[in-house]
Amino acid sequence: MATEFDPSDFTKLLASEIYLLEKWDACSAEDVRDRRSRIFGEYVKLGVAGRWHYHEIARLETYEAPSKETIEHILKSIRTKDQRALAALLEKGGRRPFLQIDHSKISYTVLDESEEDLLLWILSDNSNNDIDILLLNCRVLYNYSTWEQLLFCIPEVVDGNDGPLDPQVYQSRVDAQKAHSLHHIDIDGAESWTWNDLREIAHCAWHTGTLWVFDEISMQERGWHIIWMDEFGEIIREHRLDIWDIEASVITLGWQTKR
Repeated sequence: MATEFDPSDFTKLLASEIYLLEKWDACSAEDVRDRRSRIFGEYVKLGVAGRWHYHEIARLETYEAPSKETIEHILKSIRTKDQRALAALLEKGGRRPFLQIDHSKISYTVLDESEEDLLLWILSDNSNNDIDILLLNCRVLYNYSTWEQLLFCIPEVVDGNDGPLDPQVYQSRVDAQKAHSLHHIDIDGAESWTWNDLREIAHCAWHTGTLWVFDEISMQERGWHIIWMDEFGEIIREHRLDIWDIEASVITLGWQTKR
């Protein structure tokens, strides 16, 4: 049974909700969930710079408080209390969502305790930084055909690594990593390299969100599909991690590259 919203749940709005209410057309005949998906999709495509404006409004609370009618007919209808709670956690950064979209014939726990401990160690870059794993595995809420559909409900995934990024700080990070990678490419010989090669090698520069997906292929091969996404929700790099031999798979993947 879905958890009901409390009256106090919307005393503080998330950046995505501020954007959604700004773009919401009350006269539209479009289905509420379809409208939400479209607007949240636009929110993702704003990128770091575009979303920063709404994060600042949310932080400073300079928005108009939503009316009871807005809360009842819009904010409560676009996603469940649990989905909104996940969105609020992801908006703060330092989270790694594990999305299960294939629910067929599962007779085992997708992540056992030892696997979860190892993944936490991997994701923390061997540092003391806490990384929270969020399991999105409800058959009812996440019965998606593709992982991209999650962005239309919880767009906060795209900023899940570090939370809201100041556009200038983000651009400085990108420029520094590009210069570093171009230096190594120049040493190795630039003729054989493409722009996409650079983006994959230096993906940590553009990398703002990570998603681990358990899909139909995962069901067949017992492996997670790891997706590194940029500020627009596009894939920079992806990999299939073999859960049967997770330690060997991690070594093969090359986790010495900072993510």
